[in-house]
Amino acid sequence: VALPPALTELGGEAFAGSGLGAGNAVVDLSGSGVERVGDRFMRSCQSLTMVKLPEALQCAGNEFLMECPKLVSVEVPRKLTRLGDDAFANTGFTMMDLSAAALVEVGRGFLSGCPALATAMLPASLQTLNLAQNHFTGPVDLTRLPASLTAMDISQNALTGGEVDDGVHDDSCGMIA
Repeated sequence: VALPPALTELGGEAFAGSGLGAGNAVVDLSGSGVERVGDRFMRSCQSLTMVKLPEALQCAGNEFLMECPKLVSVEVPRKLTRLGDDAFANTGFTMMDLSAAALVEVGRGFLSGCPALATAMLPASLQTLNLAQNHFTGPVDLTRLPASLTAMDISQNALTGGEVDDGVHDDSCGMIA
């Protein structure tokens, strides 16, 4: 996919359910100038295995790359500061390394429902980790929490009983959905 370098935002549902990645199963957006993507970006791309995100990306909305069951690799840009609710949920990741990103906040449902997930490495910059309504399907190593963490919500986590997501989400990047 070739996006214009001057493009800085992609609205809600960009490429969602599009079949993007079919054929070579790899999508490279690294050359674009996109800084923000709205809710449901590339959600439900069934064939997608790898994504190279724009280096300029700072904020990813809710349900970012959610329900991409074959997705096992993503190049996360260093400038990324916010991941919305349900980011990477129901994907094929075995390990997620966000340690090089400038993440400050991660929304609820992060990496939820990933049956093969064993490890999630978080950046030292992380201040808010919202694991509320996470439903990890296996043992996930989150023991190395960054010292910068000032808020962590584990309410309604699968480890404490779990709840069904109510489906009500705000656009986390301040964009029109």
